[in-house]
Amino acid sequence: MRRIAILIVLLALSAFLVGCGQKTEPTSLPPPATQTYISPPALKIQPTDFVNLKEYIPTVEVELIYFTENNFTKQKLYDNPTAYLRKGTADKLKKVAEEVAERGYRLKIWDAYRPPRIQFKMWEAFPDSRYVANPHKGFSFHSRGCAIDLTLVNSNGIALDMPSAFDEFSLKANRDYSDVSPIQSANARYLEEVMVKQGFRSIQTEWWHFVDADEENYDVAQDDVLP
Repeated sequence: MRRIAILIVLLALSAFLVGCGQKTEPTSLPPPATQTYISPPALKIQPTDFVNLKEYIPTVEVELIYFTENNFTKQKLYDNPTAYLRKGTADKLKKVAEEVAERGYRLKIWDAYRPPRIQFKMWEAFPDSRYVANPHKGFSFHSRGCAIDLTLVNSNGIALDMPSAFDEFSLKANRDYSDVSPIQSANARYLEEVMVKQGFRSIQTEWWHFVDADEENYDVAQDDVLP
């Protein structure tokens, strides 16, 4: 009997020790750890990036003449009616838009960025370097995205009287103004004054054409880089 009692005690002790070595499963899962999502910083638009002018300067009117056949080539040259410029140039144009708005005017855009391949078609149609850049010698600043062709319209969208129609390749289009009316001269001079003040330069042969004075910052760009 004594041996049986000792055996029972040993078996009980052994069971107790085995039980102590086992891990107890939790009755419920612990709450998930709190995760903080940090969104990536927004990409900063660089001065050399292209922007959609209508989105960037909502007050402008855009009527790309080369998206129609109503131009000197008699061909529809552009596939896209959207006007693009480099952001650095668009920033300057935005200041122009703000200044002319003080007189109740808005900007109307006839041409902005121009794909290099289009320059060849223009040269074929009118090979006169006074009005069309020779792409065999160097592309237009339009193809760098830092040139703009534009005019002024009033609050009703009516264009101000200017020395000539757009792309009228004649002496009336130049900045001499001796053969145009005083009103036409005053309007063209005012547009030039504001554009130059905000960082553009003009050319002698076309009253509507302006180039960013910082044009050396921009290289010729193909249209596959547009946003």
